[in-house]
Amino acid sequence: MAIISQISLFDNTEEYDKLGDLERVKLVLDNIPDEELLRKMRRDKGIGGRKGIPLEVCMNIYWSKEVIPHKKMSDMLRELSRNSQLRKVCGIQNDYIPTKDVMSRFTKKLKKHKDDIKEIFYTQRDIIAQIVEDFGKAQGGDGKYLDSYARKENKNKKKDARRDNDAKYGVKEKYYIDKNGNEKIKAEIHFGYRLHVLADVNYELPIDYTVTTANENEGKELDKMLKSRRNKELVERCDSLVADKGYDSGKRITLLEKLNITPIIDKRYQQKEEQEILRTVYYDDMGNVNCYCPYTGKKRAMAYDGYDKARDSLSYKCPMKAYGIDCKGHLSCPVNTKVRIKREINPRVFTTVARDSYKWKRMYNKRTALERINSRLDMGYEYEEHTIRGKDKMEMSINISMSVMMTIALVNYKLGKKDKMRSLVNCA
Repeated sequence: MAIISQISLFDNTEEYDKLGDLERVKLVLDNIPDEELLRKMRRDKGIGGRKGIPLEVCMNIYWSKEVIPHKKMSDMLRELSRNSQLRKVCGIQNDYIPTKDVMSRFTKKLKKHKDDIKEIFYTQRDIIAQIVEDFGKAQGGDGKYLDSYARKENKNKKKDARRDNDAKYGVKEKYYIDKNGNEKIKAEIHFGYRLHVLADVNYELPIDYTVTTANENEGKELDKMLKSRRNKELVERCDSLVADKGYDSGKRITLLEKLNITPIIDKRYQQKEEQEILRTVYYDDMGNVNCYCPYTGKKRAMAYDGYDKARDSLSYKCPMKAYGIDCKGHLSCPVNTKVRIKREINPRVFTTVARDSYKWKRMYNKRTALERINSRLDMGYEYEEHTIRGKDKMEMSINISMSVMMTIALVNYKLGKKDKMRSLVNCA
């Protein structure tokens, strides 16, 4: 049979940038600041590691598992057993690979330090915020269900790695328009947890996140992140925040405006009837402003003419003046040229950027960045088919993934590859 020589990771005759995943793993391990985490773990009784398996090796295996990636730790250990270069990158000496039981015990200890892992995420995020001036200018909020590997709630409440005692049921409401033009809600039941993300929608990178059970309200979690001292600098930097109609709330819009943030939040239907502003001018629950011809009764959309900050009002032009159309009832219409609508009439409907304007639609389209982040977590980090049970382990796993994500973004920026910052897996 043909003899294929095994390449050496440290052989100068090989080009290091052609090693693919190995290079990415090494770049992450070289740049992720886990020294404080390891220092705190060493203080714990019985966590010093077994002979031949330093604490750093176990942690490196966890970081590497996210970069390659592998859904299960058993898959990662099999990869180590057949890949000598990966063993060297992870710091494994004498080819002594940790067993599944060793990594299981390490995971149990690591769960206690999940908050320290999240500090790594904050450290990398703060560095990005310092070197990328416009990071955090445009933000968005979204929630994502993380269904438990357990199928349903277990009546046995005794703590055990084989069951999930923390997961709760949550209902996802999907809004759609039926054939009659009415908004309907379709309920979707989930059992497990929920990831709440506050992210930069231009760079598609998280700014903060929380992991809760599936029954927790996503709007309240967003409010907590906006009020958190940890995010104060980035919240002050923020100009606008985009979110879907699940976050629609008058109090939330007021909160954002107090923080000098323009709310771009889709609205739920509440009233079918139009509300009168003037004798011929009405608005609907979605912020569309229309006028009715006094002579023919024909309905026309008025032309948005901007926001008047001094008066805190929105201006709308008469369709005849804006578009040059013929209106038989213009002589008896109370609107001469335009009408100003005070936002105090309904601040939830009349936001500082009009809901029926092109600007609002353009800004709202950036919400797809949040969906792409969720999609990459599912596909890139294997959360679509994970095997995680328990809130502590889920939170620990998310913290590891987010820390790796921010490290990859920072590495790409330092390498001059700003366009690849949003990549959740690839770097270099």
